[in-house]
Amino acid sequence: IFYPLTFRGFKVWTKPEVPLGLIGWQGIIPCKTRPMAQAMVNMVQTQLLSVPDAFKRLDPSVMATLLEPQVGPLVQQVWEDYYYTMTQQEEQQS
Repeated sequence: IFYPLTFRGFKVWTKPEVPLGLIGWQGIIPCKTRPMAQAMVNMVQTQLLSVPDAFKRLDPSVMATLLEPQVGPLVQQVWEDYYYTMTQQEEQQS
């Protein structure tokens, strides 16, 4: 049920997330990764943990340390995108 990880055979007729093709096979588990992952995320979000509960568990100082290197470049990119958009709009109005 685990192997092969990718479809083996002739892709004459295949359907997404169906392990058996007309002439070929993919393992059931590798073939079903998307629906299984979606079901797991849905179950965790709806039955086990809410988003506010997850954020309550985060340590603000650790998150700040992890995010700090990304904030500067992100702000720079947002500013450049904004400035470029405004410049383009002004040129079109002229």
